[in-house]
Amino acid sequence: MDELPPDSLEKKIRLGCGVVAGLVIGLGCGLLGLDLKGWFLWLFVAVVVAGSARLALKQGDRFWLGLMDALKWW
Repeated sequence: MDELPPDSLEKKIRLGCGVVAGLVIGLGCGLLGLDLKGWFLWLFVAVVVAGSARLALKQGDRFWLGLMDALKWW
């Protein structure tokens, strides 16, 4: 089944959710996992936010399913 291209509202929702996910993942990894400090922390978070927002916008549900599989630890 072919997917319809997303309309402008869906694009905004995808982008916003990708930004939120990127903030959570970037800050979580930067503060807890990688122990980053100063400007390098914010650079890391910015790259993660931009990447997750772009992937969420372009991939849609495939991004979220892949993210859930990657973060599944049990």
